[in-house]
Amino acid sequence: MGFFLFPVVYIFLIWSTVIKRGQYSEAFSVTPVILKVSFILFWIWAAGFAVQVILYILQRILMEQCRRKAVPVTEEISDMSDDIRERLGVRKKVQIFLDKRIDSPVVFREFRPVILLPEKFKDYPTKYIKISLLHEMLHLKYHDLLTKQAIQWLERIHWWNPCIYLLAKDINIWAEIHCDEAADDYSGDEFSCYDYFNLLYENAAEKKVRLSKVDMGLFERKKEVKARMRRFRWKKERKSCGVGLGLVSALIFTALSAGTAYAAGEGLLQAYGKLVENTEVFLEEDPQIRELEEEIFMPDEIEPGVKIVEMIDETSMLRDTVVLEWRVAVDTWNMTGQFSKKAGEEIRVSVNISPDDKEARVGIIEPDGVRRAVSGSGMVSHAFKVNKSGMHRVYIQNMSNVPAEVVGYYTK
Repeated sequence: MGFFLFPVVYIFLIWSTVIKRGQYSEAFSVTPVILKVSFILFWIWAAGFAVQVILYILQRILMEQCRRKAVPVTEEISDMSDDIRERLGVRKKVQIFLDKRIDSPVVFREFRPVILLPEKFKDYPTKYIKISLLHEMLHLKYHDLLTKQAIQWLERIHWWNPCIYLLAKDINIWAEIHCDEAADDYSGDEFSCYDYFNLLYENAAEKKVRLSKVDMGLFERKKEVKARMRRFRWKKERKSCGVGLGLVSALIFTALSAGTAYAAGEGLLQAYGKLVENTEVFLEEDPQIRELEEEIFMPDEIEPGVKIVEMIDETSMLRDTVVLEWRVAVDTWNMTGQFSKKAGEEIRVSVNISPDDKEARVGIIEPDGVRRAVSGSGMVSHAFKVNKSGMHRVYIQNMSNVPAEVVGYYTK
């Protein structure tokens, strides 16, 4: 999933770990390589995205230049266009022009639509002009330009992803095939299927010049026209396969997709777990982070006036690792919900306390209520050996005279 959402994921990481808190969260202090690599990839992506946007602007300029240099159509073609527009129920006023620089009819601009016809079309039979106008008007009726604009912006955002280009190509072909089928329904006695595809095939032999990636054109290459003809013939001859078969196919596809997504998620989880384990070694060897001496407090050893707050807004980073993002008030200790641990296991707590010159007590609460804790400021990391099997909690007590921001994690 990250492959498709990379820019969004990176911006979210920066917002949640740097901008929002003014510092890297503990999760990425433990694995800084993730943000470093993401930072490099982000700027590579941003450069590619900027190029794509510049090309889009240039294409729009080219389209407008073509429109300004094109010549108006004859009154006969204009009347023909209005008649087709009214028959299809297209409410927008459509401008029609002739342009000698193009070989294929094209439509662009969804909200102030323009159709450009090749200049040679003024000498074509009326039925061929009607075919071209009908096809382009159908794109407007079904809002294909909006769909194409949306997929083109996805292409610009995911310019590095080959899958998005295949998707865009398929969507463009589907839009053309849909208009082919609709043109047959709206043709009446004005032209036949043979006339329609004969026009497409004859013009497909000529060199195709497209204004940009955001217009919709009637003619394609011969290979694509043949595919559209095969699809049209299949539609004419097909028999209904039934709703049941469609539902079964959808369920099978959904099950396969869910299995693939689950397997990919499990693989990513295991890979990230390995990364955390490897980089944790470096944190433990950092001379600034030292193992602190544990203090033991009996259940009745609670300072007067101290408030105890149970936190419920915990976020699992991995299956057994929980992120802490707490604000601990003065004379307060925050504690997690209960979780089960067996004797001999380990509970590791690693947090960053801000302000970094203020002291806090970081510890665990055992099943019998005994508290074991270490005290420190700034970065505090400690592994508590579990002495008794049962339900445990992690707690953090603010020992300073100002509220403390605590960001980190613990293993359960």
